[in-house]
Amino acid sequence: MDERLERIGRLARVARGLEREGAYNGAKLVRAALDSELIRYAEAEAPSGGGRAAEAADALVADIGADLPAGLAPLIAATAAPVRAGRTIPLADAPRCHVCRTCGAVFIGDEVPVDT
Repeated sequence: MDERLERIGRLARVARGLEREGAYNGAKLVRAALDSELIRYAEAEAPSGGGRAAEAADALVADIGADLPAGLAPLIAATAAPVRAGRTIPLADAPRCHVCRTCGAVFIGDEVPVDT
């Protein structure tokens, strides 16, 4: 496995372990390092230009759309056309997403259930 991916995985595991034990402030620090690593890793391979970014979004949905959390694939697919055209994506077309820090469930929009 790529050394950078192993480091990303290790940071994610440690952050999750700290969260599980209620050490949220410690997890926050580890997650800062995790976010930094993710950004650097992605930047090395990120598509450049609207056409390439849109193609990457299309390919992502084609390749793993069925494995994405419910409702995300069509929303991601819909981003390709405005990106290709150099337009912004309005909030109405890309609603807020929340990820449960306990189970990892993704909730789209503002309706986040109290119990999952």
